[in-house]
Amino acid sequence: RQYRLLSPRIDVLTDRIASKVITELQARAEGAVGGDLKLQPPSIALVRRAAAATLCAWGDPRKGNPSFDYLSEEMRALLVNLADSSTPLKAAMRSLNELCNFGPDGRALGDWIVAASVAAANEARALGGSTAEPCARHFIACAVTVLAHKLQDNFSSATRPENTRRKEEALYVIAANLLSPPSEKDQEAIDRLVLRTVDRDETLSDALKDFPVKLGPGEVRAALISCGLTESGEVNRWIEVLGKLPGEMKVGTNCTGTLIESGILERDSNRIVFSSNAHYKTFKWLHGKLAESKDARIIAAIKDVASISHYLAEPVERKLEHYAFVRAGVCHHAKGLRGLISDAGLIGMPRNTLVELFGRLNDVWVLAEHENAQEVVDPLWKLIVGPTERDAAPGVPESHRTNVKLFALATLKLMQRQTDRTGPHANHSLRGGGMRAARRELRNRIDRERLAEASHGEKAAAK
Repeated sequence: RQYRLLSPRIDVLTDRIASKVITELQARAEGAVGGDLKLQPPSIALVRRAAAATLCAWGDPRKGNPSFDYLSEEMRALLVNLADSSTPLKAAMRSLNELCNFGPDGRALGDWIVAASVAAANEARALGGSTAEPCARHFIACAVTVLAHKLQDNFSSATRPENTRRKEEALYVIAANLLSPPSEKDQEAIDRLVLRTVDRDETLSDALKDFPVKLGPGEVRAALISCGLTESGEVNRWIEVLGKLPGEMKVGTNCTGTLIESGILERDSNRIVFSSNAHYKTFKWLHGKLAESKDARIIAAIKDVASISHYLAEPVERKLEHYAFVRAGVCHHAKGLRGLISDAGLIGMPRNTLVELFGRLNDVWVLAEHENAQEVVDPLWKLIVGPTERDAAPGVPESHRTNVKLFALATLKLMQRQTDRTGPHANHSLRGGGMRAARRELRNRIDRERLAEASHGEKAAAK
């Protein structure tokens, strides 16, 4: 068997490789003979920028070097965006395209952190300081000596020394522009590409300012990363919760509802579970911190959630985003699928039913141009109105049926717009006609149901 291996992504570089190197460095510094100097780790923002610099040393992916097959599509897109963020950076990256076949491997960042930490420690000892923390200038000063030999040149350094100089200058420009950008505007442009929500101290600090237990942004970041939560959407769930929980804990209100609204908890059949193992582990960490307060109101607020031990493989949005009509942008929402589910009033609906609802809507999207409206709408309507005598399968809970009907109608209308001649899916003209017919069929069924209910009410009143 043959397996194709890719160079590590930036998240792997910073969260796994770099964190291990930093931990070992600090342990070595504490155990050193005469270790009166305390070594501080570099900031997470600096580590992220340094990791991006090692990736930029591969060059600009648009030049088409075969070596870029060793980088994932996500990393190639990041390098293109970084190159476009700065003219000097792009020029340096393209110089390396001409001079080198391959960029640094995953070990380069760890070696760079070690070298910068040693430089910071030597500087602190020379100045008589008690602490040392590597900063941007330490990384920039040793960038060339650490990274230059980690690139595979396509020339002989013995016969073309001028190319060696060009390569070293390009590496210096990359390090300087990423780790110490010339202006705040450049800094913001780079940070938007390189930093995640979990890497921003100010964002985490704002969420923690009213929290009943003293937690620092670094401590929360380390916990989220160790639990496997690094994607901004997943981290934002916890930032939202950390901001809401203090108010509920002051009065001892059960916080289960807040966690369901955020998507950290989900209803799965007849039970409430965590939406993923990462969210389960994060709550267990947070529960341990909150339990230290021994505040009765806090314990009362989290008591029910603390008893939940089951979790799912992944949040429901991960399943929903694979459907064709979601990928096509029909369900686009400013707050993502979680915002869509919340605004549509579908929060609290059992997970399996929600997945089946999106599956039925997806069938309408896929089959509208091939089948008649009634056949396409039948399974969707059957799900909405619930189980019948012939079919005991669970349908949409009665408490959610009105919202589901409105959501289905609105979604079919969006699907119809997407298949208009001016839309991005204009080539599906037959699907557009089928979509209009399906929407009319669904509307007619809803109207007939309302008339039947009204008639039943009148007969009951007459009796």
